[in-house]
Amino acid sequence: MTKPMLETKSLVRRFGGLVATDNLDLTVLDCETHAIIGPNGAGKTTLVAQLAGELKPTSGQIFLAGKQITDLPMAARAKLGVARSFQITSLCGEYSAIENVALAVQAHRGHGFRMWGRVRSDQSLFASARRYLDLVNLADRANVSAALLAYGEQRQLEVAIALACEPRVLLLDEPMAGMGRDESLKMIRLLKSLKGRTTMVLIEHDMDAVFALADRITVLVYGRSIATGLPSEIAANPLVRSAYLGEGSVSRA
Repeated sequence: MTKPMLETKSLVRRFGGLVATDNLDLTVLDCETHAIIGPNGAGKTTLVAQLAGELKPTSGQIFLAGKQITDLPMAARAKLGVARSFQITSLCGEYSAIENVALAVQAHRGHGFRMWGRVRSDQSLFASARRYLDLVNLADRANVSAALLAYGEQRQLEVAIALACEPRVLLLDEPMAGMGRDESLKMIRLLKSLKGRTTMVLIEHDMDAVFALADRITVLVYGRSIATGLPSEIAANPLVRSAYLGEGSVSRA
């Protein structure tokens, strides 16, 4: 049986009187693509922030490959192989695509952020960066400034930067956000090509993308998991249809 790569046990996150994550048990298997879906306000991005180490849980535990990482900060988790892409692009716009990825390669090698002039002279960084750009189909845009890339290309570049960290877990927070149909289809094809390469946790509102990519799906409502299963099981689940897919609503009780 495939072992868990990422787990939460009785995870809780409160903001004052608001419970954003409500006693959540989640298991993400090694090398699976696990989608987290739910209506607005379900606590999806709050969950990802806790998994990444950006936000500390109120209580509960988080495990990476069996090792507890609950109290580790974001940088420490990144060193262990947890990488995150964001809803909003966060690129160095004045640098080219390949320079953005080279910076990520440099950081992953443990050199921190050295003087950029020295980085530019390190051809091994750029050789590695070009391989990641090739993985996301951006090799022909390597020397274009990030700010001048099309929006969909910027999201592809973010994936290349995340891959440059050689992640064991890739946290994807709405990678299709703001994209048109053609751009979304390109991103779906890209993420499909990465399936099995690394464990992916996908937060996404685009249900076509979710059902095209996910091996399993967890549905959150008010910070609670109401169902986890194969895409076909989730699509047929009456509670999920009531809570999220448009047939009524679910009670907090």
